[in-house]
Amino acid sequence: AWEALSSGAGLPRLARHLDPGDAWPTELTAETLVSRARAGDARAARIIKVSAGWLGRGIAQLVDLLNPEVVVLGSLAVRSGDLVLPTVRRVVARECTIRSRDCRIVASGLGETAGDVAALCAAIHQGRLESDVR
Repeated sequence: AWEALSSGAGLPRLARHLDPGDAWPTELTAETLVSRARAGDARAARIIKVSAGWLGRGIAQLVDLLNPEVVVLGSLAVRSGDLVLPTVRRVVARECTIRSRDCRIVASGLGETAGDVAALCAAIHQGRLESDVR
């Protein structure tokens, strides 16, 4: 699925799939790929661009289906938006229907705390559901 190719955890798998062999370190991470791409490594930059393309295709499908005004991305886009967001936006603009092309694609303003905030919101919501049952 597209999300498996366009996540931080998916980047190393994608790198090994597109460029098999001993070219990558054993403990390859998304952070390593991003650092290498920023340092001018063309192979790492290509992996990130392919991943961003898959992310853009998936987002385009969701945008066409739901027609949101904005899509907020966390994790990978927060850490490497300069490498990811231009390709994602270009693919979404190309793949979406005309009425959906005005959707903005942005990195989360919560930065690295997005997951923490989401977990707190889920816990609060679960607590409310449980109190409604009592």
